[in-house]
Amino acid sequence: MNKRFFFLSVLIFSIIASAYYFNVNISNSYARDSKKLLKTSDSQYSDGTLVVDQNFAMLELAQVNGTMNNITSIDIGLPSTGWNVTEAELDFEDISQKNQTKVIEEDFDGFQTIEKDKVEVLAQQINITEHTKIFGVHLYGFKLEESTDPEPVYVQINGWNNTHYHENNTMYGDRVNLTLTESIPGWQIHTFPNPIDLYPGYYSLVLNGTDIKDGDRYFWWQNSLSSFTELYSSRYWNKAGNWEWKESQGTVFMHKFDQWQNKSYFPSEINMTAIVDGNPYKILPENEVGEGNRTVTNLDFTVPGDKLVIPIENNESINLSFNLTYNVKIKKILNAQANVTITDGLYHKWQISPIINRVTSNDSIRFDYSKNWSAITVYRGGENIMDQVIIDKVKHILTIPNNTIKDGASWLITANSTNIPVTFNIPEAQYKIGEKIWINVDNPDNYSNIICVLADDSGTPVFKETNQTQTYDILSFSYIVQTDDHNGTWSAFVFWNNETDAGFKTQSFNVIASTNGGGGPTILPPSGDDDDDSKTTTEVDYSLVIIAVIITGFVIAGGFASFTAYKKVMKTRELKKERLYNKFLDAFNLNNVIVINKKSGLNVYEQFFAGKKLDATLISGFLDAIRAFGIELTSAYEQSQSISLEYKDSKILMSEFKDFRIIFILKDRPSEEFLKSVTDLSYDIDRDYGELLEKFAGNLAPFAGIKGLIERHLNTSFISPLKIVDIEGIELSPAEISLVQKAKSIMKQNKLDYFFTTFLMPEQAYDPKRTELIFKLIEKKVFQPTDISFS
Repeated sequence: MNKRFFFLSVLIFSIIASAYYFNVNISNSYARDSKKLLKTSDSQYSDGTLVVDQNFAMLELAQVNGTMNNITSIDIGLPSTGWNVTEAELDFEDISQKNQTKVIEEDFDGFQTIEKDKVEVLAQQINITEHTKIFGVHLYGFKLEESTDPEPVYVQINGWNNTHYHENNTMYGDRVNLTLTESIPGWQIHTFPNPIDLYPGYYSLVLNGTDIKDGDRYFWWQNSLSSFTELYSSRYWNKAGNWEWKESQGTVFMHKFDQWQNKSYFPSEINMTAIVDGNPYKILPENEVGEGNRTVTNLDFTVPGDKLVIPIENNESINLSFNLTYNVKIKKILNAQANVTITDGLYHKWQISPIINRVTSNDSIRFDYSKNWSAITVYRGGENIMDQVIIDKVKHILTIPNNTIKDGASWLITANSTNIPVTFNIPEAQYKIGEKIWINVDNPDNYSNIICVLADDSGTPVFKETNQTQTYDILSFSYIVQTDDHNGTWSAFVFWNNETDAGFKTQSFNVIASTNGGGGPTILPPSGDDDDDSKTTTEVDYSLVIIAVIITGFVIAGGFASFTAYKKVMKTRELKKERLYNKFLDAFNLNNVIVINKKSGLNVYEQFFAGKKLDATLISGFLDAIRAFGIELTSAYEQSQSISLEYKDSKILMSEFKDFRIIFILKDRPSEEFLKSVTDLSYDIDRDYGELLEKFAGNLAPFAGIKGLIERHLNTSFISPLKIVDIEGIELSPAEISLVQKAKSIMKQNKLDYFFTTFLMPEQAYDPKRTELIFKLIEKKVFQPTDISFS
């Protein structure tokens, strides 16, 4: 009898343990594939079924396109605010110069003066290379007028005498009066009544003061060291009673033109650039002058307001005019009302009711669905339109294309998802008044709702709580048994869901709330012999007592086993957290690694990570002397040696193994895991390079691969500059995808092609979840070490 019960108890315990292990693995595997939560808004429980109302995120995709003519900058209207730009295709035509102020000379080191009977005309040579309209001219100078009624000095454009290098008498357009400020030098604009058309050739800008009155003076600043060394300036002056022109090459009067030039450009000759999301993109030239294009992909930035503004720049300070044809792809999160009905069964039912209105002539809606979904159906206005939507069953993407969208139509999307049970534990099998019932739930996903319901023996819910905390591996719910609670067998229902997956699990336990509360189970005495109706003596059936004792023993044993298993899981998790923390500290603790050939004393490999670089040869010799001294005292020639010491602000560790030594220079004492890793590293170096080390003759090239062994054993990738490698087919969790996107964003903002793990740490402090994700991405080779140079 005892043997039977023993083997039966072992069998039951094995089944429980196997189920526990299976559920943990299933839960964790699905957690890696679950989607990011959009917070639940409400939930309704009834008879073991939970309906959860929540938002469901879809992606609204649209294209904005059109043409603009004779513009100088790009302002593209969007349907509304809050859109993200993903791609911009820009085609330019008729790239030409617009009205601009062209600076000819704005530096000075002196001036010339117009005075009566001294110098009455000043002229500046002008070189016109394209058909140009002159609207006005800016001059720098001032005036001193003593006469009460000054005669005007004129600003005019004349021809140029190429033989004698001064102005000629041909005037172009109308002249205007010179207006300079009194006594204080400054720029003054002089606008011609009508634009003056000038064609390629030489002209002159003239200050004509031939009618100037005595005592009036006008000062025009000049630069005798101008960069325009080929240009001439001239003055008409009175030389001992004879009027003549005086020329000077390379001395240029200060002036600027308000002008327009009829000139088209290849975008490349003026470095024409579009500024998109703060980043420059050069416009690529086409075959014809004045034409160019640029398509910018892999964008993802939110436009402030409802206009996409793209400034256009060039390196010639030219005010450009152009015609534009554009096509901009945009996206926006579309939040839809949804609910999931979670019940005890193989499937849970999803219903999504998006409101879809067309915003451009080319729209579509898409969303990622779970690989656990089946029976997906899309209804528009009550009509099944599955033959009009696109489903990618490999990437699990559903797309509602442009030609399917109709304004005002009602939409409904339904699907089933397989049940993904959540793992939870109730430590005790029985509870009394005042005792706290703990329900400890393994968090199935970083972004999930977990809802716990306790129902009494009649199925009436006495407790319901939702937990959306995302930072703990184990979430706990609790309820204290009340005096008015029912006796009997209670049930704990634990439901969970994220945006696209859901799960359910239940567990029973006993509650003894009171001697008369709620009608617990009653055991009637046996009736005795059916043939003797008058017999009233109650006889005890001892077999029932034995069975009751055995069942109670199983319950206690099961509760103890569950509690022991729970404590074991918790201890394992604490050890895992401690190892992760040590792994993190050891990576940042390492400054140098040096591998030395013992026979020659030469370094065959050295890698520097941080801190002050120390003289490896000096340290090696010093440690070798200490090691030799130790061996002489102990006569331990055949044993491997490990020596550690402190030198200035560093901790130095040397490990010997056969034909080589490894020296580690550290900031602080390493963990036990690090020391074990050193042993494993030594074995691998000996396995891969032992023969080369034994025959070492000075060639260091074969030892470059030691770097890979160090990365694998000492986790140095974590402190190295990293690059991102897109590996086709690799599965990443939502949290891993989010971290990769964050790293890409940081590199983009800082215009780098690498990043450090500290960039991803909040305030550059240790974060266990972030650290674990980074190590996983390094293991998956999505994050890979890269070499950088600062030359």
